[in-house]
Amino acid sequence: MRLEKLIKLDLSYSEQLTQLPNPCQFPNLESLNLESYSSLLKVPSYFQNFDKLTTVNLSGNSNLKNLTAIPQGIKSLSLEDSRIEELPPIIGSRDKLVSLFLMNCKGLKNLPSNLHKLQFLHQLNLHGCYSLDNLPALPTNITYLSLNGTAIEQVPWQIGDLTNLQTLDLGNCRRLKTVPKISMPVAQCLLDYNPPSFGEFTFMNSVELDENARSHIMAYAQLRILLIGALLARPGPHHEEPNLIVCCLGNEIPKWFNYQSEGSSLSIKLPPKWESGHPCLHNATEASFEFYPLGFLMNPVHHCYVKKCGVCLMYAQDSSAGLDQDVGEPKVGESSTSQRPREVSEPRGSRVVILHEEEAEEEPMPERTRNNNSNLLF
Repeated sequence: MRLEKLIKLDLSYSEQLTQLPNPCQFPNLESLNLESYSSLLKVPSYFQNFDKLTTVNLSGNSNLKNLTAIPQGIKSLSLEDSRIEELPPIIGSRDKLVSLFLMNCKGLKNLPSNLHKLQFLHQLNLHGCYSLDNLPALPTNITYLSLNGTAIEQVPWQIGDLTNLQTLDLGNCRRLKTVPKISMPVAQCLLDYNPPSFGEFTFMNSVELDENARSHIMAYAQLRILLIGALLARPGPHHEEPNLIVCCLGNEIPKWFNYQSEGSSLSIKLPPKWESGHPCLHNATEASFEFYPLGFLMNPVHHCYVKKCGVCLMYAQDSSAGLDQDVGEPKVGESSTSQRPREVSEPRGSRVVILHEEEAEEEPMPERTRNNNSNLLF
């Protein structure tokens, strides 16, 4: 039977199926779901002859160890929870690939050296690939990279040149020791060509990080905050609320957060004659901040409390000046009123929350307020 009009086929959780679909039967097939197809041991060679197939889901196939055939026009490939030990070199020629999902492929030991040729690859998820201990060169346009729970000891130096990278998850990399430094030219490229509307960088439970790595992480966090400030200082409307989340080990607030306090609240007196584009803040003389822990789904976390908090107010002139110098100990937020003799533009807040577990009863959590800020979670 030849079904020329069929473009999507779902055979997930098929227990009795003995033969995979053939390109001759489904010449126009674009999406194929073979999730948890229990009898799948290997993918037949004719699989690569699906000329129009762009989305393939092979996740949950616990008996699948090898993948020798990949359609030429593939854009999204999921091998989550399979027994794949390596990807075939032919994947480097699948230049339309955008998303590659390899979560919990516990037997995956390495990636092909030609992976960098996939210039349209934006998402690479290797979460839970416990046997993976090194990375090849990566595509330069990647925006999402998860290495959570892998066995890598160092992040390739090239990571600092991935100017489109918005999410980097290095949590639970318990052997990770080094993280490369982000260069200023890359930062300027980010500002000029890819405004940093959102970023998330996670290093939680990566317990072997050395001091240089932690320093580089904080320097990069500061850099992204400067970029957000520079973006907000641009004239014209801002359609997205810039945001940055950095999660890593430690319990010290960076020195450049020059307003710090014990507990979960903090108040700051604003400089005289400061200007705000927000009508409700025009005559404000003081800014108050309340901090409370939220989970990944923005739900309250009841077993944590805020031990210390910090705020760094950044002014428009700070963001532009900061981008003209190397990232080290930042010079944003030097906001004693004596240093602001003239009119100053609206400050943008950046804040730090330090979370620790506590068995005591939780305090009521204040209503969350929206503002343009960056969160560093330790």
